[in-house]
Amino acid sequence: MQDAGSQRMNHALQITEEAVQFVRVAQNSADPQVIQQAQRKLEQAKSALEAFGEVGDSNTARDPVSQGLAQLEQSRTTLAQSVSISDPVGYHLY
Repeated sequence: MQDAGSQRMNHALQITEEAVQFVRVAQNSADPQVIQQAQRKLEQAKSALEAFGEVGDSNTARDPVSQGLAQLEQSRTTLAQSVSISDPVGYHLY
């Protein structure tokens, strides 16, 4: 049986994986709502990981939290790049 700390870490990592999946979907979508949903999911995952990192044991929490935060930052960058490519500034359809 897992202790409470392990359960919180697993939950934070699950949210992180969901956020990464949302970003993958949003990359292929021009729908602003999908993109906003992915951005909210990224923020939710970041908050969960940071909260666990603050209360978790530094020996057990550091690696998964750091890896999760790095994965989220990479996903955030990827999403930002795909949004700027799919919606170039100054391009308007009339």
